[in-house]
Amino acid sequence: RQLPTIALEGGKVCFMACVNSSKTKEEKEAGHNESSDTKLLVVTADASLYVWDLEKDNERCVLESSLASICFNRMDGARISRVSLSEKNVPLVTLSNSVTYAFHEKLKAWAKVADLSFQKSEYVSRLRLGVADGSGGEVRRLQTSAARLAISAMANSMRSSSLFQTPKRESGRHLEQILQACKVLGSKKEFKTWLRTYATHLASELGGNDQRTYFAGAEKQLRELCEELLGSLSKSDKELEKDGVHGLLLGMKRRDLLRDVVIPALASNGSCQRLVTETIELLEAAEKAE
Repeated sequence: RQLPTIALEGGKVCFMACVNSSKTKEEKEAGHNESSDTKLLVVTADASLYVWDLEKDNERCVLESSLASICFNRMDGARISRVSLSEKNVPLVTLSNSVTYAFHEKLKAWAKVADLSFQKSEYVSRLRLGVADGSGGEVRRLQTSAARLAISAMANSMRSSSLFQTPKRESGRHLEQILQACKVLGSKKEFKTWLRTYATHLASELGGNDQRTYFAGAEKQLRELCEELLGSLSKSDKELEKDGVHGLLLGMKRRDLLRDVVIPALASNGSCQRLVTETIELLEAAEKAE
């Protein structure tokens, strides 16, 4: 009642939702008061999407985008079945074919965060169960919903998207998608859990002659992961935090993730001992340089 009547360029409103979300204790302590707890989401007939922050006396549009790229002229005929905001107020669009997109704020584009492309992955689950290891958050729920909706199309999906991948390698690709989804949705706890799983999985693909489990690029990907989290040896943790490219990852220090998550996951695998030793030495050298 306190807002004026407005006219939207997109024509008739075909979907509208008012979302009330409460800030976490960490967000309140960090002083994230630049937005209110109430958001208004609107989709118009021409697939325009708007999100308003309804902070009293400071109402404003925080996002204006279009769904045209993901809902018009689709070869598969999929339609929008659900539009919502995530726990971190990221717009989510779920299609009738179980694919879910999230709006990537930095790329200003829609990123796929769940689909039916990895039906042979060992990390696909259709059971809606709480997971005590930290992987049972929003990303997991989206993945589970996609898997449940994809049951009828599973055979076609396996023939089309997984023809040239072993279940082990497809599981690795699935984990990479999950990690990216965690980043887009800002799911800190899930990212940490899936990062450990990803490191363990890559380590299991090292060595051996079994083509069903061996992946020639596993060591390279593990080294790239360690180097990404280690950052420049000439910079301290505080300097890295201010770095736009190699700064904090979902609010977590990259070197802490390397030390507390990745290295322990690799240390239990004998094939990774040389990499673990090299990474620990570099990490200690970086800490001494501070």
